[in-house]
Amino acid sequence: MINIKPKNIFAVVAVVLVVFMLLPGAANISADTSGPNSPSTTADDSGVGIAPWADHANITASDNSPASAIIPAVDTITHYLKATNFGFSIPAGAIIDGIVVEWERRDADLGGANTKDNAVRIVKGGTIGSTDKASVSTWPASDAYATYGGSSDLWGETWTVDDINSSTFGAALSARNVTTTSSASPYVDHVRVTVYYTPGITIGGTVYTDEGTTNIGANKTVAVSVNGAAAAGTDDTDASGVYSITGITVVAGDVLTLYVDDETEKGVTVTVGTGSDMTNIHIFQNYLITRCDNSCSLSNANINTANNNGDTDIDAIYTGTTTITTAEGKSLYIPASHTFAPANPVSVGGSWTDVGTFSPGTSTVTFSATATGKTITTTGSSFNNLTFDGVGGGWAFQDNSTITATLTVTNGSLDANGTDITVANVSSSNANTRTIALGTGTWTLNGTDTVWTTATTTGLTLTESTSTIAITDTSSTSKTFAGGGKTYYNISITASGSGAVIFTGANTFNNFTINNPKTITFPASTTTTISGTFSCSGSSGNVITINSSSDGVAATLSKASGIVACNYLSLQDSAATGGATWRAGSNSTDVSGNTGWTFGTVAPPAPSGFNPATGSTIKTATPNITFTLDEDGDCKASTTNASYSAMSGTDCIGDGSSAGACSMASLGSNGSKTIYFACQDVDGNQDAADTTHSVTYTLSTSDSAAATMTLKGAGVFKGSGAVK
Repeated sequence: MINIKPKNIFAVVAVVLVVFMLLPGAANISADTSGPNSPSTTADDSGVGIAPWADHANITASDNSPASAIIPAVDTITHYLKATNFGFSIPAGAIIDGIVVEWERRDADLGGANTKDNAVRIVKGGTIGSTDKASVSTWPASDAYATYGGSSDLWGETWTVDDINSSTFGAALSARNVTTTSSASPYVDHVRVTVYYTPGITIGGTVYTDEGTTNIGANKTVAVSVNGAAAAGTDDTDASGVYSITGITVVAGDVLTLYVDDETEKGVTVTVGTGSDMTNIHIFQNYLITRCDNSCSLSNANINTANNNGDTDIDAIYTGTTTITTAEGKSLYIPASHTFAPANPVSVGGSWTDVGTFSPGTSTVTFSATATGKTITTTGSSFNNLTFDGVGGGWAFQDNSTITATLTVTNGSLDANGTDITVANVSSSNANTRTIALGTGTWTLNGTDTVWTTATTTGLTLTESTSTIAITDTSSTSKTFAGGGKTYYNISITASGSGAVIFTGANTFNNFTINNPKTITFPASTTTTISGTFSCSGSSGNVITINSSSDGVAATLSKASGIVACNYLSLQDSAATGGATWRAGSNSTDVSGNTGWTFGTVAPPAPSGFNPATGSTIKTATPNITFTLDEDGDCKASTTNASYSAMSGTDCIGDGSSAGACSMASLGSNGSKTIYFACQDVDGNQDAADTTHSVTYTLSTSDSAAATMTLKGAGVFKGSGAVK
């Protein structure tokens, strides 16, 4: 019998601590550990070697009662000394980070140095693994723990909590005789195992029946799926609609699907996990919520992964692979501080609420609802391509929106709803039943080529309201407005640049404004009707060209009444009709084929309808005189006749309009007074001294006349004149 020396436990602890500090990754020790645990089951496993282990059950405790073997010859080895059933209870949902195995062993031969490790391996499911941690050092002559593995060492295996907690989890060791002349005597007193793990996380939030106002109440089951697998956990909501699912195995970057499970109500939230607890992961009934909690942007690929477990409760909200489609009546919501970057098409069967960030890339978002009452809220995010294609569907913008590519209305009703829409191109040219309500805001068309097409108007109802369409592109590429003969309210061509703006269709506009030098091409043999104003004044060096789409064939502009006063135009094949007076201005060029336009200097505005009327008696020396002009302009008034530029009298109010009012300075003493009015139009055509207009008044500032009175009788006066 060999006498084994007692071990110094403090030295052992010190050695273990030093070894741990030297282990790779020791600076990042996991948040939780279990162990060191000792085995309950041991065995001599003859899978290798020739030398059996005696008393193998002695390795369950460090008590100086070892298991032992005799290795008879050089380079021969022992069987495996196998230990299992370590009694771990790692909590559900934990992630196994690393395993440390410590074997307490020595070489019992005098002087030692006869034994080395042959194999040091892990046992999973009762099977000895293939990863070998054997050391090249000889065993010591006195008991000491040797440490294998580490806090982030998984021994070449993939581990679940069940693997570690199983009675078939353990470790195995085989020793080798390294002498040249004698046997070796390896002794093992104890084996212990420590498991490093990251606990399962908790995911919680509230289930609402709307966009975060009314909670769903108690006893609604919420499930979570990780990376599209079967539900990893569930919890029922409390009376406040709050759920909390614990013990979920999640690493940073995992795709998480939170959904209402096996209930009448449906709702899904998809996010990417952080690897730690997550709160306020809310679910809205009838919504797909797209969020990303790992400093990321959620993509269609993530959302596709989230729906790989085949649960019909998820399918009730959305489906899809490359294209993500929410079901009919199911809406999409992007929370604040979260980004949705689909990278592929998205189809929405309900409303769209974006209070976070939508990064559209080159994607197309299609609204496919077949019921009205759907809304679109963008909160500053833009769309790339935006399509409305739901038979019977109806959508209304809730805030100003930007579409960087094309807005297409294929089916259904779209209402701008008083918002401003900025878009490259608008297209609704088909025979389907559809409605576009332009609203009261501005539609800014900043694209090229066909910026607007409703060329095929079958089935189209267009409501212009008091909207403005602004064509703003500054490039040299032409822009086409294919209006389809519909009625629009105001249109404004505001951008400079050499690219022509081409109109097709017999369209009607309220106010038509050309603010910058452009070539404006109207459709040949077609009438464009103006019901309000037509403004088209260029400037020196910045001439506006108005022509026809076909050389030699006139394009007709029609305005029923009033005066159109333009300047600095180049006109070709333009027929101005309808009853209005069309003035091209003194600085315009009559190229060819024009009718109805007046070129050269024209008469300035003529005032009329003076109040007080000419010939009246006025009672104040500072009268306010109102009048109207036959075209927009402004006037001056004076008691001295002069041209507009020379007149130094009163500058009347109402500049640039057809209504004027002059508050005169003192006209002096009573008597006959003549007041002259000199005017100019918006193009600078002015009255000369011989073309002014005048009114004549009699100024009488006294309220009584002289009276002659004679006393006749008792207190009776008779006389001439008024007596007051």
